[in-house]
Amino acid sequence: MRKFALLVLLVGPAFHIGLVLILGISRRYSQGTMVLSVMNEIPAVLVNMAIAGILIVALSIDERIEFRGA
Repeated sequence: MRKFALLVLLVGPAFHIGLVLILGISRRYSQGTMVLSVMNEIPAVLVNMAIAGILIVALSIDERIEFRGA
């Protein structure tokens, strides 16, 4: 689970913005429209990164509790 959270944290933003750019290119948007569409996706990327970061912290706390109790 921790590896998945790291994957989301590191690869997720690049995948998300890359997908927006690919869709923009395939629909032949102008450069200004593509910049605006990428900027519109920044809050979603930040939320995904925050959720992944919280998950990593929660998993590391859980891991410490397990090792302490053993």
